[in-house]
Amino acid sequence: MASKGGGKGVILVLLVVLGAIAGVFLWVSENQKRRAAPVRANNEAVQLINNGQFQEALNSLDEAMKTWPREAKLHLNRAVALQELGRYEEAIEQWRRTAEIDSDLLTRSRIEIENCRELMQDS
Repeated sequence: MASKGGGKGVILVLLVVLGAIAGVFLWVSENQKRRAAPVRANNEAVQLINNGQFQEALNSLDEAMKTWPREAKLHLNRAVALQELGRYEEAIEQWRRTAEIDSDLLTRSRIEIENCRELMQDS
């Protein structure tokens, strides 16, 4: 015959397991929010760049990079904004930083650095 306290033990174990599962879901949700934030900031900057609002994009990216200094896409789009503003020396430095953060962007960075150099000679 089962003891009267046995049912309470099972319920307690189930509550602990459910609490742990809820904790995991909460952690995953918070982690996804943290990862989505720099993507949103980058998307806003891209929209500003696409609208020709390069200084506004630069300001937005500078602010975002205070929080996410190693986010390569923020660096990439900051380089684009600087380049569009005709600030070629700063853009070259930003392209270098972009490649340092994400080696997959090395080829694009090299191309854009060369573009900046050509534009500097033309002006």
